[in-house]
Amino acid sequence: MSIKDIFAERFSLVRNTYHHTYKDISNVLGINANTITEWVKSKRNFPDPVKLSLIADIYGLKIDWLLGRTNQLYDHDILCRIENSFTINFLNPLFKLPTEYLDNELRKNHYSAGIRANIISNTFTTQYTAVSKVLGQNFYKNPDYPTLITDNSIAIQNAFSDLLLDHDNLVYRLIFFQKREPAFDLEYAFKQLLIQKSNNHPES
Repeated sequence: MSIKDIFAERFSLVRNTYHHTYKDISNVLGINANTITEWVKSKRNFPDPVKLSLIADIYGLKIDWLLGRTNQLYDHDILCRIENSFTINFLNPLFKLPTEYLDNELRKNHYSAGIRANIISNTFTTQYTAVSKVLGQNFYKNPDYPTLITDNSIAIQNAFSDLLLDHDNLVYRLIFFQKREPAFDLEYAFKQLLIQKSNNHPES
């Protein structure tokens, strides 16, 4: 399989596991849904390095896994980088994060890699939902949207807070209660994919 084929297969697995539509992902990435269709279905195009890195960060994944260079989805140091630069900064002001999530080593021991990736992904998507509630669904199509985000930062923060402070919110449940079993178990889905491919092409 080519890198384009491998990426299309694994990216589709991610999308299906998280129950994200092309539009969901395109909105978070700030691109047209047709572009993602070209990546996955026609395979005529391929995400540039910036978009590829963003996709990996949104789902807490290794870029090498998306490109088929490894079968290991997650890396502790990569997860820590995203958590420390993004997730913790966004979540800690809203509710007091437990010590076991704030500390890198405790986080590794108390939360599975899949749970950590779920928290990252759902924080990203909640952030997008908050922005879209304030600026509209297609805010990223406005060339001035970075300025609009800055000008409406308080309203966006309030919308983000309202979404996350709901105790039924998935991010809240994953951080405080559901620390081992991912809501969206990509590792399990990938294992099933490998088993299926092995059964379809048994060694002679």
